[in-house]
Amino acid sequence: MVKQAYLIFSKVPTAGFSKTRLSPAYSPQVAAEIQAVLLQRLLTAALRLPATQVFLAYRAANATASTAFLAQLPAAVTAFPQVKASLGTAMAVALQQVRQQGYQQVVLTGSDIPGLTTAILQQAFDQLTAHSVVLGPSPDGGYYLIGSRQLDLTPILEAETAWSTDSVLKVTQNRLEQRAVTYAMLPTLGDIDTAADLKREGGDLFATSHFRL
Repeated sequence: MVKQAYLIFSKVPTAGFSKTRLSPAYSPQVAAEIQAVLLQRLLTAALRLPATQVFLAYRAANATASTAFLAQLPAAVTAFPQVKASLGTAMAVALQQVRQQGYQQVVLTGSDIPGLTTAILQQAFDQLTAHSVVLGPSPDGGYYLIGSRQLDLTPILEAETAWSTDSVLKVTQNRLEQRAVTYAMLPTLGDIDTAADLKREGGDLFATSHFRL
């Protein structure tokens, strides 16, 4: 049986540390609460995946925040800190840490994608039965998901990349094509960085909450 793992990349929800671009529309405390809601929703979806180990690579503002956060995580989630490096290198190292534990299929996402459901995550793993890599594109030209089947993504992720620009997805696709690596594409989903993103992407998520959109 193929061993599969889902890896979530996330900051620890902390006022003034996570989702800072939601300010000034939202206070630092509310921004952190929004991050916490997004992460909890994603963990709930992830833990519904059959035969899948869920990992969380986290970055914390301080040791106190880290300790409190880890104490509240579901027991089924394996958490470890991100390395201090560029985004690409940090993702590559985290993926390697998971893969070294014997997982052939590994999928990685951020934690702030309201539309990311159990069904879409399962679709990512299903695509890896026929393709070496799977990508989930975002409307801004980046991607919210990358996964691979028995393929080290380090050369793709550690190569010089202008992260948070509208060329990230295209650059990654070009690198895969240059290496003759087959890849599949998932539905396009947006993430939440700004108040405008929250209004556009998070309406259903916060419709019954105390956050005013």
